[in-house]
Amino acid sequence: MASQTKKAKQTQTDWLAAQEKLKAAKHKADANAELERYLEQVRAELDSSRLRYEYLLKKSEDLGTEIFTSSTVKTFPVLEALQWEVDVKETELKLLPIELDREKRARQALKSAEQCIKDCLKYVRTILNIGIEMGVPQDNKHHQKLFSGSAIKFADSSMPSMLNCKSSLGKYVTFIVQARMRQDLILVSPQFELPDLSRLPGRKKVGTMNELEMYSAMEKCYAQCQACCTYVATELCVSVAREKAYRQRLGNLQEALKATKTSVQRAQYTILNTYNEGIAEVQRHLVLQFPLAASQFAEIARAKQVDKGENTDLSPDPHVYQDTEKNSVTTEDPYVPISGVSTALYEAARRCLLIIRSEIAAETRVEDTQEDLPWHNLALGW
Repeated sequence: MASQTKKAKQTQTDWLAAQEKLKAAKHKADANAELERYLEQVRAELDSSRLRYEYLLKKSEDLGTEIFTSSTVKTFPVLEALQWEVDVKETELKLLPIELDREKRARQALKSAEQCIKDCLKYVRTILNIGIEMGVPQDNKHHQKLFSGSAIKFADSSMPSMLNCKSSLGKYVTFIVQARMRQDLILVSPQFELPDLSRLPGRKKVGTMNELEMYSAMEKCYAQCQACCTYVATELCVSVAREKAYRQRLGNLQEALKATKTSVQRAQYTILNTYNEGIAEVQRHLVLQFPLAASQFAEIARAKQVDKGENTDLSPDPHVYQDTEKNSVTTEDPYVPISGVSTALYEAARRCLLIIRSEIAAETRVEDTQEDLPWHNLALGW
């Protein structure tokens, strides 16, 4: 009887504990649901506030454009300099995606060239293996006779691989040219030249090679092919690094554009607040508030003379190309003017972009003379 009472009490205790656990789980679920509803409400309020802010910002920009027309802006040199900086940055934002697209298309051609040069390496290795099997490197006449090896036999056995290698080499050169036409920061490929087919053993021509000379020529081709493989791998790594740097510059430029637009609105607000004091007082306040823009006004005025036909030379700045365009296909301007953009504005944005290109090229390209250790990013393939 006592044991039954004890079991009943234990069962009741377990039941109460289970009920407590169920209540705790339900309470926790209700709290999580309430928290989720609260977070959803806060998220909706934040989205609504962001939309209101963007709407007011757009309306303020439109209002500033309506009040400060082009003729009005020219009255205030500091505001004109700030507006010019906004226009230049907006034009740069149109040019940078073009550069990113050029980098992607150039890398596609480099990847195709990499596959072709790997095929060349495979064919050259096949020819060398044929020579080794015939005893050509050791000049083993007994081995050549035993396996019917001779100069003509070596040439005939190597001919299919030689022809395939020449075909792959032609494709490799074509893809490299395409890549360098799309991105002129890609360097020139190392030399890779296969022996002339007319000089192979068994041909009726003056200066025909024997089997040892042919084998030595293929060994030289193997070294050249290895150099080309290293070249393509390096250019692919540099291309990826350039694209990453371009994307970083693109984000920085967007942030700089927002800051410059904010400065324009501050200048417009200053003009509206101090306009009753006179133009001279407005100019003084603007110069004190934006000294850098005031100092740049003279340079901007000289740049705008391009629209008047006083300076229409759109050739690249030689100082920009001095270090970064080494061994490039061309040093001509790879960009064309954008529709709706003045010549002076395009010229200013293009020069800024060329400076960005030179900086990125210097950051991503590691010269051998600048290396103090053999394990840098490009060597590791990062």
